[in-house]
Amino acid sequence: MDWFPKLVWEEYEKGDLAAMTVASGIEEKDREKAERMSMVALWCVQDSPDTRPPMSAVVKMLEGGVEVMPPPKPFYNLYSVGMNVFQQGNETGTSSSYETSEEANSIWYKDTTPIMAKYEIQVASS
Repeated sequence: MDWFPKLVWEEYEKGDLAAMTVASGIEEKDREKAERMSMVALWCVQDSPDTRPPMSAVVKMLEGGVEVMPPPKPFYNLYSVGMNVFQQGNETGTSSSYETSEEANSIWYKDTTPIMAKYEIQVASS
């Protein structure tokens, strides 16, 4: 099956998103943005709604002010991977154990980028 999100995942898994951006005709100056958007998209197409980021996290990731964390395999119905990966201490399996508030540690992104960490730059909070 040649489904574009699946092809993006396969290239990401091989560490070759750059080749996909070249094949798609994306110019060199826009490739970093395209790779970031691809990673965010892989978070947004997760089978389980509990593992998808809220729009506030999507905006932060797309704006580039945070480091996008590596997404897990998004298509569990296409792959033989169980959802127990996301049920940390959740015995009933009826709700996610991850918090989505702005103050919680995010599973989708880090509040700092590698450059911010290198120069010890912190984001101001209100």
